[in-house]
Amino acid sequence: MIKEILDWDSKFFGFPVEKIMLDRFFNKDQFLMLMAESSAAVVYIFAPQDLSSEQELVISSSGAIKYDIRTTFEKQITSGAISSQIVKISKMQDELQLLTWLAGEHSRYNTDPRFRPYFRKLYSEWLRKAFENIDSVVLTVMESGSIAGMIIISMTEIAGKIELLAVSPEFRGHGVGSSLLDAAAAICFEHGINKSSVVTQQQNIPACKLYTKNGYILTKQEAVWHRWKVINKEDV
Repeated sequence: MIKEILDWDSKFFGFPVEKIMLDRFFNKDQFLMLMAESSAAVVYIFAPQDLSSEQELVISSSGAIKYDIRTTFEKQITSGAISSQIVKISKMQDELQLLTWLAGEHSRYNTDPRFRPYFRKLYSEWLRKAFENIDSVVLTVMESGSIAGMIIISMTEIAGKIELLAVSPEFRGHGVGSSLLDAAAAICFEHGINKSSVVTQQQNIPACKLYTKNGYILTKQEAVWHRWKVINKEDV
């Protein structure tokens, strides 16, 4: 059981945020004591997806609500191709912001009503930081002068990570998502990277199907809960 204060989140949201990591053998009494002692406005609780019903009851008894099954996919990269419709973007655009918000529609920051007012600002910040990071690339697919889809890839020396991916509703089913993933693979391969990963939500079925279709393998799932501090009767 690991507890930490999340400085970036606390500063961004303007209230204290903590995180607790649980394993499947966590101690009930120790967990409830940590939760009772926490002074954070909200605590993220990360736990294995396959906890027993009794263990989940312990977590919910602390006042926490499950908002996500965080789902990780990985792929070994051996090649890739960048189509002529792929365009690298280097600055903020309104169309990109709209797609960024669309990418997060299943996010716990959108499904949790108390985080929802911060959702768009958070995802816009994610996009802004991608433009500032020299190890990140923002790609789009252009169709008839419009942005049909976008992807953000960040890279380290050993792995690439798909940060965000979204396809405009009117262009879905046209292979835009697969084209973006292929371009991301090509860029990683050019940088000597042979592994790519992405984290999405279990309830985002179209995204999970897209990654599986493109050779990504499910490697991990974990539940994410939010426990908000009760301040007054209206918060109950």
